[in-house]
Amino acid sequence: MVMTVQIWQIFLVFLLVLSIFVVVPTSSATSDAGKPFRGSDDRVVLDSTEPPFTAIGRLNVGFGKQFCSATLIARDKVITAAHCLINKRTRRPYRPSQIHFVAGQRRDTYADHSEAQCVVPLKRRATDGSPEITKHMDDVAVIVLKRPLNVRPVTLAQAYIADPGPLSHPAYSRSRPYLLSIHRQCQLLHKARGIWLTDCDTSGGSSGGPVFAKGKTEPRLIAVMSGIAQASGELFSIAIPVTIWGSLARHAKCPGN
Repeated sequence: MVMTVQIWQIFLVFLLVLSIFVVVPTSSATSDAGKPFRGSDDRVVLDSTEPPFTAIGRLNVGFGKQFCSATLIARDKVITAAHCLINKRTRRPYRPSQIHFVAGQRRDTYADHSEAQCVVPLKRRATDGSPEITKHMDDVAVIVLKRPLNVRPVTLAQAYIADPGPLSHPAYSRSRPYLLSIHRQCQLLHKARGIWLTDCDTSGGSSGGPVFAKGKTEPRLIAVMSGIAQASGELFSIAIPVTIWGSLARHAKCPGN
């Protein structure tokens, strides 16, 4: 069922926003709880060592106790959801030394890796410079790595795309913590207040993962996955488009550099 713009705008105020940040169990990872998908789970295993998928990585925080997904946008920069960088228990930001990006994680192999040098959030707290998330469109941060990686970064969608067409969402998840899953041919359902509502299947651990639009020669990064919303018994994934964070991605740098 397609809702009118007016109805969407009204119920967006009452969205139940659910973080898709995951705490990894101390033993083995468990299956996805709650099955946060629209209908069936349309994700499939993405077992690839080809670009642009090697630029997608597992973002380990808190010395591996928690993880999200992230994407290499320059040899020394990755982009992710800002809430991934906040300790879920203490509500305090993780130190850069507690943030580790592993590009192209594929079971027990990977393309390259690095710890963070600093975090550059879209919106900062005035007190300590850590991410401040007052609304979903703030939920983006760039991590500057300690060293450049020997991995080709993804290509950003530079221009505003009114209708991006079919989307794809590859990311790590609780059910496959060391291997990418991808939902191909998902759709943008609605735009509101700077965010996108999509039907891309996503799950625990997928926060910060990329949303790609089709490019002329290769997929282009057009949004960052943030969370899921529920209304009237339906689930929608929330993505933050490049129009919000494009400038941050191009200009982020550590203080003093």
